[in-house]
Amino acid sequence: MTFIFVMGCGHTGSSILARVLGSHPDVYFIDYESGAFLANRFFENQQILDKFSADATSMKCQFILEKTPRHIWHVDYIMSLVPTSKIIITFRNGFHVVASLIKRG
Repeated sequence: MTFIFVMGCGHTGSSILARVLGSHPDVYFIDYESGAFLANRFFENQQILDKFSADATSMKCQFILEKTPRHIWHVDYIMSLVPTSKIIITFRNGFHVVASLIKRG
């Protein structure tokens, strides 16, 4: 089972990328931001990973895709817990990010 983590600054396309990748039949897509590696989940992250693995196994998926943009600050920690994981970091021109934020309100 391979974990794929999509992360990056907000408004850089991480949601769109995760939905596209998550539509593949071999990918178990967690369609919410789990925040599994944020500080407030420190004592729960192994339980969260085990649940994702069990769910993916029951769906006969080879990959688990999780998207929490704020995980960008915890890449070292993620790699220490799940060293075989793949990390995808999205980025976008800063002017376009700001324009997207302004458009959102």
